[in-house]
Amino acid sequence: MHLKRALGTGYRLSFTTIGLPNEPAITAVITSKIPEATVKETSLNSISYNLPSKSSNKFPKLFGLLESKRSELGINSMGMGISTLEEVFLKLCSDVTTEFSEDTIDGENTEPTFKTMTGKNLYFHQLAVLIMRQLKYLWSKKISFLIIQVLIPAIMIFGITILTNNDFVNEDSTREDTNISLDLDVYNKMADRRVLYSVDVNGVSFRTIEEKHPKVNFELTPDVYGAVLRTGKRDIIEYNKYLIGIELNNTDATVLFTTVVRHAAPVAMNLLTNVIATQLLPYADGQTVTTYNYPIESSLESKSNKEEVKSIFAVVLWAVFVAFVTLTTVVNAVSLPCKERASGTRHMHVLTGCAPALHWGATLLTHALIYALVLVLPAVVAVAALDRDRTIDRPDFLGAMVVVLMLGILSFLALVYIVSFNLGERGSSIVLVAMVFIFGLITPTMKSVSDTFEDEDKDFGDYVLLVLSYSLAPHSLTAGAIRCAYVARINAVAVSANLTEPLNYFSISDKTPGVIMLVLLAQFFVYMTIVILTQYGVFNALFDRVLNMNYRAPSRADADETVRAERAYVEKTIALPKKQIQDAMLVNDLHKKYWRIFGKPCNAVQGVSFSVKKGECFGLLGVNGAGKSSTFKMMTGIEWPTRGSLFANGHFMSRFSTDYLQSLGYCPQFSGLDAFLTGYDNLKLLLTLRGLKPEDVESEVKAWIETVGLEKYARRPVSGYSGGCARRLAAAAALSRGGAVTLLDEPTAGVDVAARRRVWAALRRARPHRAVVVTSHSVCVCVCARGGGAVTLLDEPTAGVDVAARRRVWAALRRARPHRAVVVTSHSMDEMEALCGRIAIMAAGRVRALGEPAELRAAHAAGHTVLIKLSTVTATDVTDSSKSEINRLKAALQETFNCTLRDEHKTMLNYHIESPLRYSELFSALEHLKAKFALFEDYSLSETTLEEVFLSLAREDAGETSARATV
Repeated sequence: MHLKRALGTGYRLSFTTIGLPNEPAITAVITSKIPEATVKETSLNSISYNLPSKSSNKFPKLFGLLESKRSELGINSMGMGISTLEEVFLKLCSDVTTEFSEDTIDGENTEPTFKTMTGKNLYFHQLAVLIMRQLKYLWSKKISFLIIQVLIPAIMIFGITILTNNDFVNEDSTREDTNISLDLDVYNKMADRRVLYSVDVNGVSFRTIEEKHPKVNFELTPDVYGAVLRTGKRDIIEYNKYLIGIELNNTDATVLFTTVVRHAAPVAMNLLTNVIATQLLPYADGQTVTTYNYPIESSLESKSNKEEVKSIFAVVLWAVFVAFVTLTTVVNAVSLPCKERASGTRHMHVLTGCAPALHWGATLLTHALIYALVLVLPAVVAVAALDRDRTIDRPDFLGAMVVVLMLGILSFLALVYIVSFNLGERGSSIVLVAMVFIFGLITPTMKSVSDTFEDEDKDFGDYVLLVLSYSLAPHSLTAGAIRCAYVARINAVAVSANLTEPLNYFSISDKTPGVIMLVLLAQFFVYMTIVILTQYGVFNALFDRVLNMNYRAPSRADADETVRAERAYVEKTIALPKKQIQDAMLVNDLHKKYWRIFGKPCNAVQGVSFSVKKGECFGLLGVNGAGKSSTFKMMTGIEWPTRGSLFANGHFMSRFSTDYLQSLGYCPQFSGLDAFLTGYDNLKLLLTLRGLKPEDVESEVKAWIETVGLEKYARRPVSGYSGGCARRLAAAAALSRGGAVTLLDEPTAGVDVAARRRVWAALRRARPHRAVVVTSHSVCVCVCARGGGAVTLLDEPTAGVDVAARRRVWAALRRARPHRAVVVTSHSMDEMEALCGRIAIMAAGRVRALGEPAELRAAHAAGHTVLIKLSTVTATDVTDSSKSEINRLKAALQETFNCTLRDEHKTMLNYHIESPLRYSELFSALEHLKAKFALFEDYSLSETTLEEVFLSLAREDAGETSARATV
């Protein structure tokens, strides 16, 4: 009270008039009694004044004069409120005005109309701006993109190409001495080498041979042939470990050798001769004879060695590695789609006018072009420049590999987009990387090994791998790359043998990649269809329909007469032909039931019905959990209603038509903007998607930025904005989209006082030709934008915004007023009072009260509130338990008014006066009491606030819920 007196504020006197307010006459009457009075706000049928607290002794005469001239001045009703500390703050700490007049809002700042683009020209501009948006996102991550998605993949692809060359793998081929020793040492690289022997000759010993080859397992057996035969029947793997078998007696010498490894025959003969030498040459003293094999040198042989094709292992390794690098790099594409889903920007683009298919097409096209440059092109360059074996550098292989890689990238990108709908960025990345390792690395390798055993009977695992190859893009891409590598090696061998008919990569067979190409193409179309249908909400609606197949609407609690009348009006109007419906928006009997895996299902919305007129600002008010945000999600197409129907600007909501959505503007509770873009670029993007021509976009962006006071920050990325600045920009973005209906969810939550006024002004600018629906916890939001016409949705647009910034958001809302209706949700009572012509108060998913703020106060909490400040001496009295003077004052108040003491402190009394007295009588009685009691230092009188109405309804609902729980 002291601050208000010191700064010349204190009371807000408001009038609703019959027709336009007669400002000169009303002002003359008020200033004749209180010269310090100033006009606060004017609108189509209302006007308000600031009255200083220090002049309260003149109020009885002022109200007596106003009441006597009520008919002459055209006054329909009067209301008295106290100035808020918010206004005190603005006067002291901000240069933003808190007064709005229709002249400044609706005259000079009238929103212009533009001729929008259509057809191919519109689609071209939308596609171009969406692609540019994708590139700007990459530019915002340029360092990580360059390292993770450009340099590392290129280095890995070039590295594996070099490593799989024969001259790198076979180091021995470069030595000048190419001879090999034909003894058991030639098989040193084998892990398990075995030799069977049976010797029945005196003087023959294997001791010398065993000492020379300690790592070879020499096994003595009476029957070499029988032992080998038994082992082969029992275990083929064990059989292949036996290299040589020797049987020696007095008359015969028999040598057995394997055909699995090279040079086994001469090695076996060398071993036999050395064994016999131990008997015939006892003086050799352990020495053995070694035979060496020297290749025949010739120019033809030298040339053939240089062009030897890669081994099957090398080409498969190259193919698997390139596919793996490609898949792990493409996983990074999930980042922006996840951010779009979390922030709601993609849905905002659809509401603005961008078709879902075009939005995803732009995303897909940008990603495909980028990965063609950073993955496919390096792979082609690497094999063309670095394959020295002439195996995978041939044009036919390169063409087939490009096709497989591009189809694989497209198919995997579509799968990435599907995952982004359900998980956050980190969760999506983990799931996709796991899929790449399992289905892009392990299962294709298993399938390739399985395919080598053609004669084996197929088991269940083979059929699982077959299903994976036809359903998952990582598996198909790797399998296609392996088949390309197989065919490349076969064709390279065919070329070296002068065969004229190499295999065709695009033929349909079990060994060529042609089938895989068709599978990848089919996967791409199926995945992208799922993406588009998900964006349209088809699966969301389908699941809701299945889960709520037996849904029964809960019985309706007794609503007040206004709510019942509104429901009846909506039911009657929505049944009319579309052309006969004059309302900007109709919400008819909306229900939403959420199912939970664990726990009971939740009926979040239960039969909500209301209408929004053209040019109206409509507010949804309720506590957390009342159903406001769920209602907004259904109104904006994010959620599909369990029951009910929606109509806006001549269009019913349907799943595959965007006409309804594109008639809306929407400001979600949390951002809805791209954090990596500047404020200027965000508005430019939305206005271009709306269809404005480039020259109109520039002027409109500038106008909206000025309206919300962001000139200094327009070229700064939104990620660097404070919460208040971001909310102001989000409100401007919702209003600039030109939707016939604008929905705002908490438009000024978290916005400072001054900026909040800016938002109110922008809303008023938007309103005269649009409908406005506001949701809020704040009652004051709902009266600022009263007055005019077609719908914008703002979901708590000032959430988290300081006081000054909140005024800027309000200014933006008023600026948008001439062309649309606005729907706002908010927690802010003052915001509802400041913006909305009608307010619906929700509790437990139902509309409990509906009407203008004055009507709600009259119907649900009539009367006035009096705050009485007691002198500081009273504090001593209370401490000394001497309350006689206070008790006499209380008795006098009870005697004068029909009142109830609501709260009491040492120096403050809070009374609710229920007597239907005129303001002149109220102020006269209070002035008399002030003069009579010395401890009566000051007072403030106001009509019952909307906040008290809201709290009383919330308490009633809490009581009903508690009673139901008890029962």
